[in-house]
Amino acid sequence: MSTALPLVHLADSAGHQTTYTRDQVADLIARGELEPDTLFWIPGMEDWRPIAEFAHHVPDVLKAQGRTRAGFTRDPAGLTRVVEWFLILQVVTGMVGLWTDWQHIQLLEDPNPDPQAWKDNQARQEFIMLAQFLASVVGGLLFLKWVARATLNSAGFLPQGAAPMRFSPTKAVVVWFIPFTNLVRPYQVLADLFRIATHPTTDWNRQSAPFWLILWWLHRLACGVFAWRTTTILAAARTPDQLAEAMRLNLLAGVAGITVSLFGLVLVKALMNRQRALVEPSNPDELATSLDT
Repeated sequence: MSTALPLVHLADSAGHQTTYTRDQVADLIARGELEPDTLFWIPGMEDWRPIAEFAHHVPDVLKAQGRTRAGFTRDPAGLTRVVEWFLILQVVTGMVGLWTDWQHIQLLEDPNPDPQAWKDNQARQEFIMLAQFLASVVGGLLFLKWVARATLNSAGFLPQGAAPMRFSPTKAVVVWFIPFTNLVRPYQVLADLFRIATHPTTDWNRQSAPFWLILWWLHRLACGVFAWRTTTILAAARTPDQLAEAMRLNLLAGVAGITVSLFGLVLVKALMNRQRALVEPSNPDELATSLDT
């Protein structure tokens, strides 16, 4: 199990700063490569301290923060990048799908369509539908794994005595598959993750989740209903006019699906930025100012 500890910032007598991991700083000290007047700072410390105090100060940083861990229980960086790429892939395949659907509508409205054009567009549609299916299934499974990883890490950000989390990593995934409860519980899982990442305090459960999160969830539910209804209409269409009308609805459903993926990309980035801010300094430029003062 890997643990990402807060970065250590060093400053020499001239005020020049460098950043290392805790293990790297320990190696520099062991090799005698740091000057005695070197100062260090770790997120959670009130001020810069002499490097001679480094070995004894790291546990104090955690104690001051009231946390049981210094960083991620399992670093989510790699998984987060993969999830983001799959969300982008969903957007790209969705946009290509819109184009092939529009071509289909043009062919339906053409009184003398080219048979070869029909055949070519049908082949493109079949390929894009397969790509969209694979991107949705694989991307969805990876997203759930990411939710479980974020839930696991959130437990390490809470101080001792904090209100317990409602969802374990396993439960945070299972609730997405339980009928009816999956209309509400997944939102509650994500809302709790944002509450902890924003307010890692004993009363985190009394804090508010971002307002845009509920808008994303309601939009996601509405898109699901819209897509189901569009599929039903497409299956019942018999005449070219009915098919064209159904395809127009399918275009709207495709646009809605793209917005869900874009919202998902924003969600993943926002939560990871907030969690990483608890592990690493959010604005290293502020350290130079604090050193000068």
